[in-house]
Amino acid sequence: MDEIKLPELLLIDKEKGISSFTVIRKLRKLTGIRKFGHAGTLDPLATGLMLIGVEKGTKKLTELVGLDKEYVAEVLIGERRSTGDMEGEVLEERAYQNDLDTEKVQSVLNSMLGDLTLQVSAYSAIKKDGVPMYKRARQAEKKGEVVTELPVRVMKVYEAELIEFNIMTDIPNRLLCKVRFKVSSGTYIRSLAEELGRRLGYPATLANLRRTKIGDFKIEDAKRVEDFDKNTASPERRRGGYVGYGSLMLRQTSAVTFIDANDRVQGGDKGFKLINLCFVAHEWRKVNGYITGPRRNVLV
Repeated sequence: MDEIKLPELLLIDKEKGISSFTVIRKLRKLTGIRKFGHAGTLDPLATGLMLIGVEKGTKKLTELVGLDKEYVAEVLIGERRSTGDMEGEVLEERAYQNDLDTEKVQSVLNSMLGDLTLQVSAYSAIKKDGVPMYKRARQAEKKGEVVTELPVRVMKVYEAELIEFNIMTDIPNRLLCKVRFKVSSGTYIRSLAEELGRRLGYPATLANLRRTKIGDFKIEDAKRVEDFDKNTASPERRRGGYVGYGSLMLRQTSAVTFIDANDRVQGGDKGFKLINLCFVAHEWRKVNGYITGPRRNVLV
């Protein structure tokens, strides 16, 4: 596959069930570009915004790593798990007693604003003596042991807003609280979920997590990895043999195919005066432009 041109920074909406490195591996395969990097990982079970540097853009990632983050977290009240999320084994349970309401939960969330010193999950990527904690935890798990010496970190919570409050129907005696957290870089939402439970008087674990904002970058402006795949992109995004990304027209076929000024498909190796098509905000927009050869990416 011919290499195509991309902006130096991509906003990607990661799907659930894949690692952050898998996102990069897929982008390499779909674009032909080898040099990608990211400004912070997401756990496989989490979804949402990732900032991906492309080629020279990877040098700018260090400026983005420390940006504040915003998440929407679903916290399951009534059980605590070994991993801090739904992947682990249940370590502690307490049936929900219908003794909470939205005002109580929001009051407790308000008490969590500011600096918090909390333990980090045994399955985090934090390194101890050069070894990531999750590797230590998995090695201990094979031996039937549990990692007990967990690192602590200072985490800052700027905002904590209760969005939804629902008694579970599919899991008996459980409460699910959906919370929007705005936090500093280096804050572990699994730790916040467990702390929320403790302050409410219940064990708790993180049920779902979605990152919605990094600094001023928003999930609404992000693309899915599949948007770079010519085989899965919608027909309008494949028009004329190109897939539109932002302000770029990306070449996806060796066939010489263009859209001319009258919106007619043309073939050949001569330059055409075009009204190029640019995919912006879920619609095609026409922009005057020129092309001088059949194999050039077109910047419109």
